[in-house]
Amino acid sequence: MVRDARELRGAWATFQSHWYGAPSAELAPFVSGYWAAEWDLRGQEPYRQKIVPYPNVQLTFRDGDAVVRGPERRHVVRVLAGRDQVFGVTFRPGCFRPFLGASISTITGRSLAAAAVFGAGLPSVTGHSLAAAADFGAGLPSVTGRSLAAAAVFGPGPPSVTGPRPRPESHASESPGRTRACGPKPAGADADRPVGEVGSFEDRAQAIAGQVESFLRARLPEPDPLAEQAAAIVARIQAEPQLTRVDALARSAGLGVRRLQRLFAEYVGLGPKWVIRRYRLHEVSERLASGADIDWVRLAGELGYADQAHFIRDFTAMVGESPTHYAARYPGRGQGDRHH
Repeated sequence: MVRDARELRGAWATFQSHWYGAPSAELAPFVSGYWAAEWDLRGQEPYRQKIVPYPNVQLTFRDGDAVVRGPERRHVVRVLAGRDQVFGVTFRPGCFRPFLGASISTITGRSLAAAAVFGAGLPSVTGHSLAAAADFGAGLPSVTGRSLAAAAVFGPGPPSVTGPRPRPESHASESPGRTRACGPKPAGADADRPVGEVGSFEDRAQAIAGQVESFLRARLPEPDPLAEQAAAIVARIQAEPQLTRVDALARSAGLGVRRLQRLFAEYVGLGPKWVIRRYRLHEVSERLASGADIDWVRLAGELGYADQAHFIRDFTAMVGESPTHYAARYPGRGQGDRHH
């Protein structure tokens, strides 16, 4: 099957723009970040956007609908067509449980209407809210290699829309001249400004973030020490690449293995083994983002795999393509799957 040239070497950036913002201090214990994405494929064939999984719950707003999307165990593909946009909230791993009032495992791989969780009064984000900003897209500043790398990994936005990033590490975005990061204003700075009065894509996203912030602040749950414990353990997995085994993670967290597994099932919605494997495989995207040559055999060993074949199987199962096939998505990388 011939690959779509728009998914190679960062070419997707010619029709997508992204924005990422940070939450206020009041929401930071629960929310990892905000993001917005818009795309213009008018006159082109639809684009199949690959979305890689992360252990985050997403709240997305699109065309007047608000949806809660649970964490996914493997990649999904969403088809982008025409001209459209989406706004999203990425929750910290473990920290949506206080809002949901039930085990996150009950929504793993599922979506539900946000009103079922938050009740009435959700902000209405329509196509008009962000679409007008597309007309201001020309001349957006270029971005760093790291930000470009993440978008190759996460797509035009976190998992629930078109493509994750988890914190606006998220679930990193790359696009030469089409991606904007959050400015110095706090996310709620434009909360009282009608969206239609905000002129650029970045400003409109900032205004929507302010509306969503106000909505969530009015519905903050009681602090949950177990949610924070789960979030801290996931952060440790991400920060310490040497953690490759569940028993070692349990010891470092001062928990038994079964207790750790129950905590993750209840608060993260995915097992600790899955989360360890996901963040170790994330190292692949980090290396690709750096532009350095990759010795795949050596990297497999560094990530805790006994052999390269096991590494390739895990990567392909989660991401949907082999490591070298995936590498061709990054600028400056060749195409094909000749070298493992």
